[in-house]
Amino acid sequence: MAFLTDLRQARHKVVQGYTLLYALVALIIISAFSLFILSTFNLCNRTISIAKRRDLSFLYCYQGLSYIDSLKSDGYDYNFEYGKDFRLHVSKKQWGLYEVYSAVIIAGTTDTVNSKLALIGLQRDTAINIGLFLRNTNATFYLSENVIVSGNCYIPLGFVKKYGNTGASDLPKQQVMTSPDTLPSLKNADTLINRIFENRVYSNSILKIKDTVTISFLDTTLVLNADTVIIDGSLSGNILVAAKRLFIHSNAKLSGIVLAADDIYISDYFNGSCQLFATDSILIGQSVAFNYPSIVGLFPNRKAMQQAREFRPTIQIGDSLRLYGEIYAYAKDYNISSKLDVNVGKGSFIKGGIYTNSNLSWQGTCLGTIICDKIIYQGKGSVYENMISNVTIHPDSLSNFYCYSLLFPLSSEKKVVAWLK
Repeated sequence: MAFLTDLRQARHKVVQGYTLLYALVALIIISAFSLFILSTFNLCNRTISIAKRRDLSFLYCYQGLSYIDSLKSDGYDYNFEYGKDFRLHVSKKQWGLYEVYSAVIIAGTTDTVNSKLALIGLQRDTAINIGLFLRNTNATFYLSENVIVSGNCYIPLGFVKKYGNTGASDLPKQQVMTSPDTLPSLKNADTLINRIFENRVYSNSILKIKDTVTISFLDTTLVLNADTVIIDGSLSGNILVAAKRLFIHSNAKLSGIVLAADDIYISDYFNGSCQLFATDSILIGQSVAFNYPSIVGLFPNRKAMQQAREFRPTIQIGDSLRLYGEIYAYAKDYNISSKLDVNVGKGSFIKGGIYTNSNLSWQGTCLGTIICDKIIYQGKGSVYENMISNVTIHPDSLSNFYCYSLLFPLSSEKKVVAWLK
């Protein structure tokens, strides 16, 4: 009996030991689960806090862009404090014929939380549907064959005459208006154009660019200058090239940069997006493609014209151009503008617009508006003033959301052209 009693006692102790072990295991499991719940809760709170911080930073950035847009000043650079957490830095600057708005959220002294940068232009004014606008020079306007024009046409004397006996196109009378003695005025022309060419400083040297360079619009503008610049490499972003003579080869890759020179030469088959500005001449080869938003602008310099009185500032473009953007050739002084020449090759395509207060030689398709002093047709061995042939002008095909540069006259309010980095 004593043996059985001892056996029961031993068994009872073993059961008590297992019970204690089970209790410890259960306690460990419960503790681990509680820690997991707490850590998950803290992680969720941290995630919510990060998301809230991100959303606030986006909100402040967009508020900053809206604030910049409300300002009338041309240039702006300022900091706003948002409590202890954020500092908003906003700025506005001219970039070619556009503007760049910048809003950057900074935490602490240097930690960039978020940023929004926008290229700003002017949205197309859909209430103004003009296909062709010629100044009233009292010269008869002729239509030859293969002409398609939509939108209103402002024609000298308000009269259209067919050229030749057969095959000539026609314009409905309701499309034809009598043109005034002056062209629509460019917007802020003096300010915008002068700033493009001001403070151009270049050394008496040759700069050959073969590297790949990308500069963010958050950084300081990189200025590349020399007497002669030859581009074979890749340039993108916040880069300004200034030269007397500028050569862009076909293998060059340009994206969003601004180039200003006296003379600009572009090889056949170049493809890129940029803003080109010259004072003397722009010579563009065949089958060149400019992506949106691109600008080709010739703005003659009065001093250069006085030094070379027989010189004729020229835009000469080869056949099969593809341009998504605008062409400008403009001089405020009539003595200069009367010497401008703009010649665009056959089979060219432009989606955007052309503005020149001089003569324009054009055979191709323009999805947008053409504004010029006179339009020239170069036939076989002959030149005809105020005649169009083999031309399509179709502003109706241009999106209502299309944005011109800040210079183009038929435009309305400021809109985002592209988001930048």
